[in-house]
Amino acid sequence: MISRKVQAVKLMSTLVCLFVITLATWFAAAQENTKAQQDWKEYRYPTHGFSISAPSSPDVSPDPQAADVTLYTWHPAFTVTYQVHVGIRQNCLGVLSQLKESLPKNRNQPLTPGSLKDISLNGNPGLEYEVRTSPGRKAYERLYCAGDRAYSITAWGPLEQPRPAVAVRMFDSFRFLIGNSH
Repeated sequence: MISRKVQAVKLMSTLVCLFVITLATWFAAAQENTKAQQDWKEYRYPTHGFSISAPSSPDVSPDPQAADVTLYTWHPAFTVTYQVHVGIRQNCLGVLSQLKESLPKNRNQPLTPGSLKDISLNGNPGLEYEVRTSPGRKAYERLYCAGDRAYSITAWGPLEQPRPAVAVRMFDSFRFLIGNSH
């Protein structure tokens, strides 16, 4: 039988190991957070008329659902995805108007109450909203019309989590490189 003194020493050793592991994990996360903050830079896309700040460069590809739309995608975390869709849409203002009317009625992707807002960037009209997209997931989106272009900036993430600070920073950094035509 193991004496109480030996048991106490083993317990203390286990607690010290757990403390060291916790401390090391916290330190690594803090270093990663600091690195991510330092590594942010502005990415400019003159062809599509916008710039955005992000922790890394995006994957750029045609949108699989609309060949005339370019898709910029970031995966900064396992559970979160950010995308910018850019395409020519002659009737962008009409689409914004229809979307504003239809979003509150959508039962497949319910709108988060109070999230639908009219917005603008450099005089270019837009919408901002949040919807539940699938079980346990949500999307936060900003849409803009600038000239004949439509821009959709979207962040997808877990439903139960607040909007990530990375999303807010990326969304707020979005800028047009073209003049206002609306």
